[in-house]
Amino acid sequence: MKRNIKFSKIFILFAIFILLIAGCSSTPKEKKGLRLFGMLYDDYNQPVGGAKVQYGDNSFQYTDTSGRFIIPDAEAGSYNFIITKDLHEPLEALVELIEPDQVLYLKIVSLAFLKERTESSIEKHNYKEALTLLKRARLIAEDDPVLYFLESLVYYKLENWNKALEPLYFLVEQNQIFEEVFELIFLIYETYPDPDKEDLINDEYQSFLKRN
Repeated sequence: MKRNIKFSKIFILFAIFILLIAGCSSTPKEKKGLRLFGMLYDDYNQPVGGAKVQYGDNSFQYTDTSGRFIIPDAEAGSYNFIITKDLHEPLEALVELIEPDQVLYLKIVSLAFLKERTESSIEKHNYKEALTLLKRARLIAEDDPVLYFLESLVYYKLENWNKALEPLYFLVEQNQIFEEVFELIFLIYETYPDPDKEDLINDEYQSFLKRN
């Protein structure tokens, strides 16, 4: 009888051990070896090469000439991507990687696109939007002379003559001049003369004509 009781205890312990092993093996394992194929485009649907793609623990790579990047052996989970390139707005995207071969399409905004959108907003008399777009563009290229000119054009349309002249005078002082700068200044002078600056501007214009 005692032998039977001892055998029963051993059998029970063995059964518990088997159940524990089965329970451990049924625990879902973290997926590894997943691949992410990234494609980076601009607002003209053109691939953007040479962009820096940061992700994970300080890992990074650059897009190729076709705007592609690949993470070949990644674990499943959330990834925060930060993508940067000269003359483009930084792009940040949170991506959940769950598929074995997952494809990610991303779009990055260029300075050229922001300028184009600003000009379009001015044409449509949407000056508030134009100023918002200019603010974004300045974060990319603060000293771009075209941005100063477009800002002046907005305030000219709003008939805020002082604010319209300030960016134009700055461009003249910095010698970042093109024909349209003087054209807009003289257009403003027709409504809002500035005796303190007119002689100086006329001299600068004559010098500009000689150089060009």
